Parts: sequence; C-alpha cells; structure tokens
Amino acid sequence: MHHDLIIRDAMILDGTGAPRTRGDVGVEGDRIVAVGDLGADTAGRDVMAQGRAIAPGFIDAHTHDDRAVLCGPACMTCKMS
Repeated sequence: MHHDLIIRDAMILDGTGAPRTRGDVGVEGDRIVAVGDLGADTAGRDVMAQGRAIAPGFIDAHTHDDRAVLCGPACMTCKMS
C-alpha cells in the first residue's frame, strides 16, 4: 500500500490505556490510515522516529515536572500526569 507519509519505528501510545507498542504509522492527507508493521508499504515521505514516542493530538503531553527538581526531594514522590 502507498501512503503520503509513514512514520517508521515509533513508540506508539494510542490513548486507550493499552500498552505502548513499537511500529509504524501511515498517513494520507490529514488522517492516520494504518498502524503496525508497514515495512512492505511505500510512502511519498518516510520519517524515521528511531523509537521516539508518537501519540494522537488529543493526548496532552504538556507537563511541568521539571519543577520537581527545584523544590526538593519531597516533590520527587508527587504523581506526574
């Protein structure tokens, strides 16, 4: 199958709470159309993720956990989101 874009070798977090998986993400236009082993598929553009995390846009990955380093050891036990 041919895609506009394939992001290869990504750590995929799907937002369902399922365990993360390593694989590829196929994109056509502005839609994700395939997830998994897309090794046999072709693309107009390939991006090598090299194990970096990829998640849908509805997951807010923005945090301020770097602040825990500044406020002392007690903050290191705080739950991070």
